[in-house]
Amino acid sequence: PVSSATTELDASGLQPGDLAGLGLLNMPCAWIGVGRTEAGYVLRWYKQETNQTLERPLAGPRVFLRATGDFDEDIAQLSYSTDGANFTDLGESIRLPYQLKTFQGTRYALFAYNTAGREGGHADFADFRVDDTGFGSIVVTLKYGRDRQSAIVGLRRKSRPGRRVY
Repeated sequence: PVSSATTELDASGLQPGDLAGLGLLNMPCAWIGVGRTEAGYVLRWYKQETNQTLERPLAGPRVFLRATGDFDEDIAQLSYSTDGANFTDLGESIRLPYQLKTFQGTRYALFAYNTAGREGGHADFADFRVDDTGFGSIVVTLKYGRDRQSAIVGLRRKSRPGRRVY
């Protein structure tokens, strides 16, 4: 089956050195996300299998991220959009292994952490949507505010040095 996970990321709460995004969690992993530098925002793509990183400048902090996987062919592609409608692939296709160490396939992951070894900011993820050719769509609308803060504690919190949130 083919499925895709799409989320909207507002990276305006990131501090320099922070990184947040959407990942394909496995060994090896891959991800697409937004890094905050002193100069502004940068779109980053990473593939652990080849230790390859790509970067593109971003005009602003808001971006839509998508991971599309063909689990019959064990291949995925990461892409991004600034308008939520027109997605652009970034990087090469990614192999999706089924590893026998823990008997798990690839999982989708949202993450935010600081790469500079200091207290970081936060990432706001919204409308995490999984579309699957076999089962339809699963939509999780993430709302932020004081009244729903406990329900989203795993997705919006201060990043700690060296800590990855999945």
